[in-house]
Amino acid sequence: ASLRRLASELSMRWVRTRAVAWGSGALVEHNEVPQPPQPGAGVEGEVWPRPLVSPPLQVATIEPRDGKHTGTLLYLHPFAAGVAQFLAHEDMYAMDGIRMVLPQAPRLPGKQPGGWPAVLSWYDMVPESEEPTGGLAGLEEIERRLREVLEIEAGALGEAGAGRLAVGGLGQGGSLALHVALRSPTPLAGVVVIDSPLLECTPSIGPRQLTAHCFFTDDGDGRTPSASRRRSSVERLRPHHDVTSLVFDSEGLSCSPGGRRVVARTEANWLQMACKV
Repeated sequence: ASLRRLASELSMRWVRTRAVAWGSGALVEHNEVPQPPQPGAGVEGEVWPRPLVSPPLQVATIEPRDGKHTGTLLYLHPFAAGVAQFLAHEDMYAMDGIRMVLPQAPRLPGKQPGGWPAVLSWYDMVPESEEPTGGLAGLEEIERRLREVLEIEAGALGEAGAGRLAVGGLGQGGSLALHVALRSPTPLAGVVVIDSPLLECTPSIGPRQLTAHCFFTDDGDGRTPSASRRRSSVERLRPHHDVTSLVFDSEGLSCSPGGRRVVARTEANWLQMACKV
């Protein structure tokens, strides 16, 4: 188990990691290693039963800068990006008292928006849209896997864990973070998202009032589809939740394979601003 964790950590730091596949002895990428057979009867003709659920998400962490763990931020990376970008700037993202937990999205096969053959993505998306294929049902599995991570982190914080546990994300990751926060049966300290619209399938009313910090970059005249979705998201949330919405100019943007994204320093500053509130 410790070797698997080490291999996962190396993979998320862009180190190519290979392993000997169980049974065949073939040399394969670490994240493609099949698991050994489990006890139980399988479908006729199969060597072992198919897994009923997906494996736990790979998770990296940035520990508190001052060495005192008093709160946790579960933060989801944007489409196609992965967590290596955060680990490469660990000193920049580290915060006093806050443990930053960084799950990595699964690598989804098949054609993805933008012509990607396979890409790190939190969910399959409708072409030319940020909405999940299948609507609410298309998010059930990844939501379940993220709740597993939330439960572990809440337990690590002790009895008052839920009150010191927040979620957040950038782009697609932030949209999913809002979805998980609004549907979470466990109370959360809040949610912080950057350039992340509320998905159409996400209910705006959750089990309880949510504290949300929404950061957006100004894309010009405010009449673009993304600006319209931004306004619509805030308007849907405000009647039911405590929402702080801040708009900044586009000087803090850079280009990446997955599209525009906030540069590390700007993103880190915004996260620290939200976590201090």
